[in-house]
Amino acid sequence: MSAIFNKKFQIFVSSTYKDLIEERDVVFKTVVDLLHIPLGMERFISSAGDKISYIKKQIDQADYFFLILGVRYGEKEKSSGKSYTELEYEYALSQKIPVIAFVMTEEARKESISRNPSIIDGDDTEAFIRFRNRVQADPIVMPWKDRSELAVFCQRALIHHFEFTPRPGWVRFNEVDQILKQNMSEVTSRLALAESSLSATLKEKDDALKEVATLKKKISENSILTDRVVAESMVRKLKIEFDRIDENDCTDEESRNRLYELLSQFEELVLSTKDRPQFVQASMIEEVGDLCRKNGMGGLALWLYEQALERDPGRYSAKVELYSLMTEMVPQRRDEAIEFYRKLDSGTSEYQLKRIFDSLIRADRYSDLEQICSLLLERLGPSGDPNRRVLLLKNRAVARKNIDQFSEEMQRLSEEDMDEALKISPDDENTLSTYAAILLRSKKWREAAIRFKTLIDIDPNDMRYYISLAKALKGLRRFDEIDTVLEVAASNARGHDDLEKIAAARREIGVREVQPLPNLVL
Repeated sequence: MSAIFNKKFQIFVSSTYKDLIEERDVVFKTVVDLLHIPLGMERFISSAGDKISYIKKQIDQADYFFLILGVRYGEKEKSSGKSYTELEYEYALSQKIPVIAFVMTEEARKESISRNPSIIDGDDTEAFIRFRNRVQADPIVMPWKDRSELAVFCQRALIHHFEFTPRPGWVRFNEVDQILKQNMSEVTSRLALAESSLSATLKEKDDALKEVATLKKKISENSILTDRVVAESMVRKLKIEFDRIDENDCTDEESRNRLYELLSQFEELVLSTKDRPQFVQASMIEEVGDLCRKNGMGGLALWLYEQALERDPGRYSAKVELYSLMTEMVPQRRDEAIEFYRKLDSGTSEYQLKRIFDSLIRADRYSDLEQICSLLLERLGPSGDPNRRVLLLKNRAVARKNIDQFSEEMQRLSEEDMDEALKISPDDENTLSTYAAILLRSKKWREAAIRFKTLIDIDPNDMRYYISLAKALKGLRRFDEIDTVLEVAASNARGHDDLEKIAAARREIGVREVQPLPNLVL
């Protein structure tokens, strides 16, 4: 096993976002350049209600925790009143994960604010100072004044802590099934006896040679069976542990420890059978990669997909997952992934296309998404699979809607895509909601309002439809009906999160709290 895998660590990078975008990129690049895995909130796309559990999942995976303090205290979590950055810091300390803090000097902070005073608009400066003082009380704090200095300190800190604060990382699997070992020993002993009998008598030569060949075959078969049984057993256990953690919302520490131990053992098994790839099949490795990806362990999933492709270079599903994760997590290799996407053919399933498109959206590569959808539509032709055509049209429309300059031409083209998609699939809810969102972005208030009213009839429990309808009504200046729509939404809310969304919509749209009005009419 090479040193790169023996010393493979994950570093969670915690900071505010608005004032430290470029600094985060510098730290991520430094970690990647040292062949380790940066973790953070860049890939978080779920609802606000999932944010804390997602943060804990990410930090639980980390070997080290980097805290970067700049100018802002940052967004606060409502129930605690503390910023997400401070909550991440507290959780890392509670889990006894080594914390290395990088604090911008006061001089650099004042200079940053003087260059851009709006950077601290709406921020809690008093809470920031309190938090900074708390962090600086720890002896392991590095003051920095610019990005180049931060990069140097980051690299030094990593090298120092790898040497003097060792962490487990991903370790070798050193346990072998004792029963299988015993069986192997017995068979090997019989082989030795058979071979020694060759020198005893020429008369028994032929029989002895036959026995040797038979025993060698059994050893080979037993070795194959051993590795496959171990691998299949590990995959089953991993599924059980991932399910158990999901059921307990990551609060079961015993389950987490079992999971990490199993993952470490599986990694060692993969590495120890590199010269015998048929024993642990690529499909098993990819399956574990899928489990890791779905549970936020992107770095390990990336490595597992690479290992699966080493064993079976033609495994297309593993290629799709590998390049999708590269698009989301490894900016330096995105161009390589884009080149792969440009060569997609009709053998790519709709599920695989959705994975690819989602990764491009998460990476804000809308221009690439628009070009790839156009290429695939051209290859599909007018007589191709209609469901595939709808998928490509919808995603091209989404790309055109989100391209930096949403010009009148882009607006027209995106609407044309959705018109064609609706002709093919007029009753598909996802297609209808995509078109309605584009109409809302285009400020076609009446058409958008009609579409969202239809969507509410389809799914009266989806708060997004009510809120979007209210925005369209605001554009039409039908303010009384906005109140009615949001009151109806509140009556269909499924919990506190839905009510919070409605309250936020009221504040954003700027409507008063009133009693429902009868007969909403579009």
